Amino acid sequence: MKALKILTLVFLSSIVLANKIYAQKDYIININKDTIFCKIRIIGFDGRPQYRANKSDKFTNIKADSIIQFYMSHDTSTFVLKTLPGYLTKSYVQWLERGRINLYGIQANNQNGTTSYTWYASKGSDSLIQIKAEFKGQGSHKDRVNAFMNLISDNPKLLNWFKENMEDVGDSFDIIRACVRTYNK
Repeated sequence: MKALKILTLVFLSSIVLANKIYAQKDYIININKDTIFCKIRIIGFDGRPQYRANKSDKFTNIKADSIIQFYMSHDTSTFVLKTLPGYLTKSYVQWLERGRINLYGIQANNQNGTTSYTWYASKGSDSLIQIKAEFKGQGSHKDRVNAFMNLISDNPKLLNWFKENMEDVGDSFDIIRACVRTYNK
C-alpha cells in the first residue's frame, strides 16, 4: 500500500513538472526568423503590442520593420505581418486558422467608438483576399462571397454545402470558419 502511494505521488509530481516544462510562453519571430521567448503586453487605446525578453529589460514596441510574427499565450493568439488588399504597408492580423486555406482577422476601432471585424483568407502564401466585413463601407458583399467560393471551388461538395447554408443562415463568420476547417481536413 505504501509503494502504491509513493508511485502515485511520483506520477502526480511528474505531471506537474511536465506542465511547467511545456507551459506555453509568449514569443516573437523577428525578420531573421529567430524565435525569442518574451513577455508581451498590449498598451494604449490603439492596442499597441510591446515585448521584453528579460524582466530587467524595458518593453519595446513590436514593429513591422523587425517583427514578422508574435504569439500571446494568455489567449493563444498568433499575429502575423501581412499586406492587406488595397494597402501598400503591412499590418498585423490575427491568424485564426492554419492549413491549405489560412484564415485571418483584424479588429478596427471606428471613429464612432464601435469595433468592427474584417476577415481575410489565402491559400498557402498567396495574397490575402477579403472574405467578410462587418463595416458596410468595406467593398461589395457579393465580391467577398464570390472570392470565398473561389477559394473552396476545388472542393465541389463543400462549395455546394456553403451555397445551401448561405441561403438559410447567411454567410456568417461561423459558416465561413466551418468551411475553412472542413477544407483543411
